Amino acid sequence: MGIILRIIYCTFITLFAFFISRKVVRRALAKSEHAAQAAALDVYMNSLQGKNNSTVDENEINQLLHSPSRLTKENWNRLEIYINQSQDYFAAKLRQNYPSLTEDDIHIILLMRMGLDHKEIAIFCNILMSSLRTRRSRLKKKMKADCDSISDFIRELYKD
Repeated sequence: MGIILRIIYCTFITLFAFFISRKVVRRALAKSEHAAQAAALDVYMNSLQGKNNSTVDENEINQLLHSPSRLTKENWNRLEIYINQSQDYFAAKLRQNYPSLTEDDIHIILLMRMGLDHKEIAIFCNILMSSLRTRRSRLKKKMKADCDSISDFIRELYKD
């Protein structure tokens, strides 16, 4: 009986140590990944803010829209991971509760959730403002949002 208890005790201690070390590694990895993502987003956001602070004419907006500032699939994935980590798995819940949403829909929703204005969202998605208005209207219908502002609906979605 004593040997069995020792084996159970040793197994418990080993499993406990394993899970603790795994948790520490995950936290360190998440912190470094979070810092890298935050730095990249800050640089990009600062470049956009610099453009927003000055007067921008239509030609300059069109140049921005057609510039290579479009986010890559990898960048979108990083953004989604960041939002999931920082906002209680928002994107995962969104995908689960609204399976009819496309990747582009998800991208627009993530940018709305971050609090970007319409012009910034259009730039990130490389679309015209009129196209963004249409997409926002379609999102409202797809999500069956009974509200005046889809942006407010998105910002309040899944908040506790």
